[in-house]
Amino acid sequence: MAHEPARVMPLDRTDYNRCRSYAPELLTDPDVQVVAVPPRPGEDLDPLHQRLAGRLRPGVLLVRNIWRAGEYLEATTAYEELSLQKFLLFAGVCQRLGATRLEVTEIQEIAEDGRQSARAKLSLLTGKGSASFRNETTVKVARRLKACWSWPGSRPDVDAATALATGSGLAADDIVMGLIDQRGYDANLLTQHDLELDTSSEARREVAAAAEVQSLAKKLGPAFDADLTVLRSQTSSIRLSLTMTFA
Repeated sequence: MAHEPARVMPLDRTDYNRCRSYAPELLTDPDVQVVAVPPRPGEDLDPLHQRLAGRLRPGVLLVRNIWRAGEYLEATTAYEELSLQKFLLFAGVCQRLGATRLEVTEIQEIAEDGRQSARAKLSLLTGKGSASFRNETTVKVARRLKACWSWPGSRPDVDAATALATGSGLAADDIVMGLIDQRGYDANLLTQHDLELDTSSEARREVAAAAEVQSLAKKLGPAFDADLTVLRSQTSSIRLSLTMTFA
């Protein structure tokens, strides 16, 4: 399988040529692929060019989706998308563990210094209120979350839950693996559990790396400033308070 760069920076031909002089670090970073658009004859045969052809716009940084193989996201929307997708994967783990109900009771925003900056019941964010969240993306994620999930319930399929967590990368979260371990103990099965899940930990890491790339691209001119400002503003954590009920 061909190497998939963690980040893809499309540049117009002028900026691509200037990059060698003003931002050579972009061209030597093994995790970044800089591509010139539009491509010259033959360049469009590159597998990455073919797969992302319709999404390669000059100056719009793309980051690899850590939850979905082969997919890329615009860097400025990655925080929102990755945070939401982590929760959806977690819901899938709960389903495989035999859950009958998964409820998001509260959402918290944690500032970069570790202090809570805002919290609110998820139901209060379905309208126009923002509960004083500093990060607009927190509100966007909250409004896209389904507050309550329900299933018929079943015996826990620990192997299936583990496979989903491992295959997606969710196994790196100790909270997730701890839940799987609890439901795997047949002698005293867990029937209800409350926990807090940081849905944005991986998203923050990816966005921070994207901001570094964007800061290098800024050397090419002010056109990269706006996206850099967005990326640098996405440093808060999104923490969900969850209640799970199992069969």
